[in-house]
Amino acid sequence: MRNLALVVGLCAGQSAIHAQVVFDVLHAFTSEGPHFPECTLVETSPGTYFGTTNAGPGTTAAGALFRIDSSGNLTYAHAFNGATEGQEPAGALLQAQDGGLYGVASGGGAGQNGTIFRSDLGGNLTVLYSFPGPTNTVYPYSLIQTTDGTIYGTFGSSGTLPSQVYRLNTSGQPVTVYAFPAGEGPAGPLMQASDGNFYGLNSNGSIYELTRAGAFTTIYTFSGTNGYDPIGNLAQASNGRLYGVNAFGGANNFGTLFSVSLDGGFRLEHPFTGGADGGFPLTGTASADDGNVYGTTGLIPGTVFEIDTAGTFTTLVTMGFGGNPNFLSPAVLQGSDGKLYGVQTTLGGNVYSLDVGLAPPQPRIVTFQPSSGPAGTMVGISGNYVLGATSVTFNGTSAKFGVTSSHFIYAVVPAGATSGPIAITTPNGTATSGSSFTVE
Repeated sequence: MRNLALVVGLCAGQSAIHAQVVFDVLHAFTSEGPHFPECTLVETSPGTYFGTTNAGPGTTAAGALFRIDSSGNLTYAHAFNGATEGQEPAGALLQAQDGGLYGVASGGGAGQNGTIFRSDLGGNLTVLYSFPGPTNTVYPYSLIQTTDGTIYGTFGSSGTLPSQVYRLNTSGQPVTVYAFPAGEGPAGPLMQASDGNFYGLNSNGSIYELTRAGAFTTIYTFSGTNGYDPIGNLAQASNGRLYGVNAFGGANNFGTLFSVSLDGGFRLEHPFTGGADGGFPLTGTASADDGNVYGTTGLIPGTVFEIDTAGTFTTLVTMGFGGNPNFLSPAVLQGSDGKLYGVQTTLGGNVYSLDVGLAPPQPRIVTFQPSSGPAGTMVGISGNYVLGATSVTFNGTSAKFGVTSSHFIYAVVPAGATSGPIAITTPNGTATSGSSFTVE
């Protein structure tokens, strides 16, 4: 593991906010084994992360699912066989409420157009769906899960199959929620905002809103001067605005960082220059516990940046090697220790951590279902940063519980509990629900 203490770069032309960051290469991939990790990591237990490689092991194999801890110890959980399981897995893995890892492969499978898969943490992988061919070319993007447990995805397509937003039914098969007209299609995965609706980027150069019922609205269309080729995912900051990137265009033709309100109020946040701030941001953004948004750029040597809700842009680190315009520079993830974790793809790729002084994130409760029931009722609690939970209480009475992901806990209403709020405690703090559970 290589540890580098780095003074950060530019902050809107002024001295940077963070006095020092620490960039660690946790693992460097080589072409002999799995390599090119075009993924956003997912944390499955405190300090343990999963991701995928786009290629390997070897020069012809189809990619792999890997596990790595915060000290850099890496093992391979599964090697994709290409023919039936798919090849070139990419994007963010989803750890769903059932504890399984869900993702997409961009090629291979029965239709040679990619697959939707599920794996347990031991690497036992099941193909849920193979995208059809050969009259179509499909570009699947990452999956998300809503608080009611439904998994949604998007894919672009050229051919007879229209580009779509879909949901998975109980058998893991995609069901169309919205079919894009010809000439349009998703340019990344969905995100669900605080209003409950979905938002995403359209390949026609716009931002769209989609309700759960499938009502589609374009809320903003780019002009080209403020960037073009929107790509990747959107992230919602603590000010309620959605942040994303255009891979190209803007004043300097190196891409742009933008934000938009849920009603379409647009703000150009930063035009990349191709200098110390990087350029060609080829993936989306991520929000962290501090309420700010983080992202990466793909122009060699690659950067990680931060933007706060006041619009202050900071280059956190310029990497000695890293992104490349020909490869993705995937989004970062804030771990339970407060550090940012990500991957690079150049020269086989690596997994890195970036300590920018963020505190370990405190747990949060978003909602729970059902809202009432007698002792013995199983309650699903959706939230954030709940890994490592040490207790769950119903109005102060301790309950049995199980943590299935960083976003979900199952708990059983204990005998003797009374009506009141639910609380979750982790080593980083305690979260209390804003509403009460009613004990019947």
